[in-house]
Amino acid sequence: MAEEDRECNNIRESLLKKEYYYYPNCPGCKVERYKDLQQGFPVLDLLRLWIIVLATDCKIFGLVSYSI
Repeated sequence: MAEEDRECNNIRESLLKKEYYYYPNCPGCKVERYKDLQQGFPVLDLLRLWIIVLATDCKIFGLVSYSI
């Protein structure tokens, strides 16, 4: 009985472990690695997105001159 419990625990642990194989130039692997390393709320990513949207809106509404 105890032997069966150990086997079940070993199988359960092996299924819960995340083993990823990252390839150097794979874009999907880079995204998965970034998501694994990310902790908490992505404030920096949202700030970057907000700046891009704000800059795009300024050009549309004429708040920035188009002359170079």
